Amino acid sequence: MAMLRMLGRDLHSNYGPTADTGGLMQNHAPTIYAYPSLDALLQGEATGGAKASLPGSGGKPVTERPA
Repeated sequence: MAMLRMLGRDLHSNYGPTADTGGLMQNHAPTIYAYPSLDALLQGEATGGAKASLPGSGGKPVTERPA
């Protein structure tokens, strides 16, 4: 995930919310997975990667530390 972030890629949730899905859990950010199921993942990646869209940080800083 750190490498993808350094490359400027959007990160879907893996174990919980990310900065790209709205921030931290305490801010009630949603968990958004790239695909809803394993079948959808296999089919989506076979056709070029039709992942779920991400809402972004909602204007909050991309950090896990309180301001």
